[in-house]
Amino acid sequence: MASWKIVKKQTFVRQYKNMGGLRQSRVDLAMKDLAESDDPAVMGRYKKSTRAFAYEIGQSDRIIYRIERDHHRIVLTRVCDHKSVYGKD
Repeated sequence: MASWKIVKKQTFVRQYKNMGGLRQSRVDLAMKDLAESDDPAVMGRYKKSTRAFAYEIGQSDRIIYRIERDHHRIVLTRVCDHKSVYGKD
């Protein structure tokens, strides 16, 4: 099983801190799934608008991330509800 390095951007860290405990624990599980994935690209959907992948957590929350295959790492850029990620409903 592959192991990817997780890198958290400042925006991600700030948004994560503002989440409640239950939502944070869901995000923690999602990060673990991404890090242990053979190919993190299949874990989310590629969004042209953000030029990044979106990992769905439950019905409303999303983790937005980019994959840096050269360095074998996943860069987490944002984590928030659907409306905040995409700026719409």
